Parts: sequence; structure tokens; C-alpha cells
Amino acid sequence: MTDFCREIEVIFGPLKDWEKNEGKSPLVRVLSDGTPNTLRVRAAVSKTMLGVPNSSSVSIWNLSRETRNSICQSQLSMKVYAGYRGQKKELLFSGGVLSVVIEKSGADIITHLNGLDGQSNLLRSVVSQSFEQQVELKEVIKKIAASIEGVGINPDDINVDGKTGYSGIVASGNARAVLDKLGQQYGFNWFIENGSFKAVGDKKSFSNTVVLDGASRLKKVAPLLSGPAQAQIGVDIQAMYVPGVSPANSIKVKSSVNPLLNGTYKIHNADFDLDTRSNSWDMSLQCFTVGL
Repeated sequence: MTDFCREIEVIFGPLKDWEKNEGKSPLVRVLSDGTPNTLRVRAAVSKTMLGVPNSSSVSIWNLSRETRNSICQSQLSMKVYAGYRGQKKELLFSGGVLSVVIEKSGADIITHLNGLDGQSNLLRSVVSQSFEQQVELKEVIKKIAASIEGVGINPDDINVDGKTGYSGIVASGNARAVLDKLGQQYGFNWFIENGSFKAVGDKKSFSNTVVLDGASRLKKVAPLLSGPAQAQIGVDIQAMYVPGVSPANSIKVKSSVNPLLNGTYKIHNADFDLDTRSNSWDMSLQCFTVGL
């Protein structure tokens, strides 16, 4: 069954994460398919739509000393691709190396690399712009996002309605702080995923929808409750890894065990745990009812 033939590819460099790497040969490329002929690789990736940089923890077993030394560079570009054999591998994480720890465990030497998506870009980005009254909010967000060095912008990834107020907007300071303030004022969330800027209204989601059912990948679904009345506001999901699942996308639950929780939800947080030597690849999703 092809679903159990899994591959992870990790690409390092050659430049820093905020620099343009297109057309340049990578510094190091590690491909693992779980067989004894390839190195073991584990990737734990956390994604959120709440403006906090996505994070990754990548562990690689038994790299050579020369290779370990070459990737021990702060903010070195790191990309993680994952998928099932025979299918196109998905870009699961793209960012910069934050720290490297080398561990001796029995006969193995394990290199642990922690990375953040877009952190270097955000630290370097300053905005100083003013916008008149009744300007489309989508255009305002796009222009502020353009000040974040090295981040791609696709207009379809900005799903926000509304216009500026009658006093207009003065955007000055760190781009991250400016976007956070606007998001609170106008009701949207923004984030950077794999080097691309995205923004979505509080009551909106992106059009991509993944269906999870118990017959294929859904393992467990439980209600998210809130308030004194313990009203359901969403669901926590445990499932097998599905390529293409991302924050602000929709997920459709079809459970025969808990049919009362069936429905379409908006993904807020997603955690992926992939190991080429494990029995299964898993993901945990925190999802809320669309419109909340």
C-alpha cells in the first residue's frame, strides 16, 4: 500500500533563510525513505494562523562530521518536504535554522535542528506608510506585507474584507507589530507559511477543504468546549498525516463514532509528527467552527 511508503527530504542552504536561493545548488540534501540504505529522519512541525512563526524540530541520524559542521549555521535556509512514495512531496516547512544540538545516543549520533519560519524576515522588516480613508483593507495588508523582506505575496492568500476608516491609517514601526494591531482592529489573523504571507478574516477560511473520515485517516475527534455552559466551539482532531493540511484551511469531519461532531471547521493550529522509521505519520489539529 503506497500510503506506508513515506519519504522525507531536507534541504539546507546554500544561503540564509531570508536570501533568494532560487537557481542555486543546495549545500546539503538528505533524502530518507525509511529503508536501511537511507538515514533516519524525524520532523516535528507546528503551524498556527495566529501570527507566531511556525516552528520545526528536525532530527537526522548519523550524518558525517563534515556534513554536521557544514549545517551548523544560524539562520541557514532549511526546507522539509514530506509525502508518500509515488506522489509529489509537499513543502511542509521552509525557514531558517535557529539552533543545532548534536547528541550521542548509544552507537548513533543524532543532529537536532530547530527552525522558525519567517522569523529573520520579521525582525528585519520596518514599515512607514500612510493610507487614506476608505482604502480596501486587502490592499493595505498587501503593501505592509511587501515590506517583509524575502516573503512571497499572493493576492489570493489575503482573504480579508473591509475598508479603512474615515481617519485613514498610519502604519509605522515593526511590520509584525503593525499587522498585529490592524488584525485586532479589523478582525483578521495573519501568518507566514513556508515563506509566503497569508491573512484571513476572523469569520473566513481559505477554500481548500480536506475530508477526514474514520474509514481512512481519522483516529479521534473530541469537542472543544468554552464558557460556563460548556458550549462546543470546535474540535480537537487526531489523524494520520494528510498532505496539504494548513492553518486557515477548512477540514470536514465525517465520524461514524461521534456523528454529533461531524461538520466543517477552520484549522487554527496544526502539529505534525513524521518519522521515516515509525509505524505511522500523525497530525493533531485544533479547529474552530467557521464564523467564530
